[in-house]
Amino acid sequence: MVSLALFSGSPRATAAVLPAPSSDTSIYTLEPLDYNLFPVMKTLLRGACLKAEPNCTKIWTPAALDPSHLRGVLGEVGPISIGAFALDAAFRSDGDKNVVVLGYSQGGQVAAFWLRNLSQNASSYAPPSTTSFLLVGNPENTYSPPWLPKTPTDTGYQVTELWRQYDGWADWPTHFNLIAYANAIAGMLYVHPFAYVDADPDDPNNVRWTDGNTTYVMIPSHDLPLLQPLRFIGLGFVADALNDPLKKIVDSAYDHPQSASDVAAQTPSATAADAADSGAATAAARTTTGLSRAAATSEPRATAPESADTTESAATTESSSTPESSDSSGTSGPATESSVVESPPASPVPTEPAVPTEPAVPSSPTVSNGTEGSAGSEGATTEGGTTEGATTEGATTGAPSEAPARAADASAAGGA
Repeated sequence: MVSLALFSGSPRATAAVLPAPSSDTSIYTLEPLDYNLFPVMKTLLRGACLKAEPNCTKIWTPAALDPSHLRGVLGEVGPISIGAFALDAAFRSDGDKNVVVLGYSQGGQVAAFWLRNLSQNASSYAPPSTTSFLLVGNPENTYSPPWLPKTPTDTGYQVTELWRQYDGWADWPTHFNLIAYANAIAGMLYVHPFAYVDADPDDPNNVRWTDGNTTYVMIPSHDLPLLQPLRFIGLGFVADALNDPLKKIVDSAYDHPQSASDVAAQTPSATAADAADSGAATAAARTTTGLSRAAATSEPRATAPESADTTESAATTESSSTPESSDSSGTSGPATESSVVESPPASPVPTEPAVPTEPAVPSSPTVSNGTEGSAGSEGATTEGGTTEGATTEGATTGAPSEAPARAADASAAGGA
């Protein structure tokens, strides 16, 4: 059983089984330009409509040339507009029963005229939930020749466009390409009239994609119709040799997918964009988390230098008290020189300045043997043991102490 695009109001549905004779779904057929001389619709799509009788109903149209059909609007009077009003009358007579409209070639144009001009007020007698369209080789589909009006895609009705690749009436090149144009014209002659008798809308090899409420189904073709005349005269081997190189040139003139792999390649673009947005959101979350952690740890880091300054001050105090032990043993000069302590470099961390530590209070120096060693001790503890404080009685640090000489003079005077 062949599937026709019988959508049940689902915008993403692609195909459904043609109703069986016991079904209450009707199939309305719209003839191609054959002047109603041939039973084309009964043989179309492997006799799908013939198998579905008596549910298959022919909507009478003139099925003739229509010079009035230029823009496909109301006011035109010709076979296409007449057929559209006949279709509208059938909708009204059947009420809200389930209907699939099957139009081939000019029959697709009749359906397009109805969708373009009469569907706006038809929801009461042809609701979109029970009415759908399958248009085969439609000269007014989205990819048809540019000089023809287009089937609207925003009416709310589910529409399936089915065509064979290189059918020039339904598959015209997008870009200027003389070889592709010639191939499309050949397709009008060799593909369009014969390609849909044995077509299967459900073939898994079909190229299928959806845009809104419209589903496009393209039956792929390997052979270019442009080379068909060579096959007619027995030069099939020449056509085979030229087919693949020319096919690449022809396919480059089309924007729509040419194969199932093309459809698959275009689909992930939206997913990649979503993934990029998701990645950006994740990065932002990580940044926020990092800032929160930094804020939480900033205060302890600011107080760390205070401990360092305290340690430094303690070390200075301990170093400053060292000369007192030396003075008690009577060695004042060297003790003064060794009391100089260099300050460590300032911390490079830009934090709050530490509270300065009060300098250590020096102990009272012990005078040994009546000497003036106390002067050396005072210099050693002045200004926290810096170079400035190391000056003794006006002499710089490291100069020989005059205390021993004065002590010797005092002893000599006492002896005298």
